[in-house]
Amino acid sequence: MMYESVLDTLKNRYRGYWWLGGIVIGTCLLRVPILGVGIWFFSLLMFLFSLRSDTNKALRLYNKGMQHFKQQHYTYAYVLFKKAYGIDNENPKIIEMLVDSNLNIGKDPLEARMLIDELAVKWIDIIGDDKIIRMRERLSMLSAS
Repeated sequence: MMYESVLDTLKNRYRGYWWLGGIVIGTCLLRVPILGVGIWFFSLLMFLFSLRSDTNKALRLYNKGMQHFKQQHYTYAYVLFKKAYGIDNENPKIIEMLVDSNLNIGKDPLEARMLIDELAVKWIDIIGDDKIIRMRERLSMLSAS
């Protein structure tokens, strides 16, 4: 999102950590047996569900994609990076590898151009200007051929 409210930013930043407050409150309320144990147990369940969160799923897909990319299976890597990008589209590593695998298979130059522009605008300090220039050169070579 281009314009996020402060509440949305806090929700995204601390998503998956609400269970910690529940465990603390439940521990403080253990003297009230039903309420304290109930809050504590519910928070523990929330912790277990947070282990299966979208961020972890995107990270697993990214790692599988990296394995395929290192073995030069660029089509499989592209599919896995595309799925990871669908889950977590604010991760510059996922976007960088999606562009890289896209350029290796020549899948969609328009998508690659859009993602390179997104990297240049949002994450120039993380990715680096020279990498973005090299990606643009590869894209122009792909478009020229």
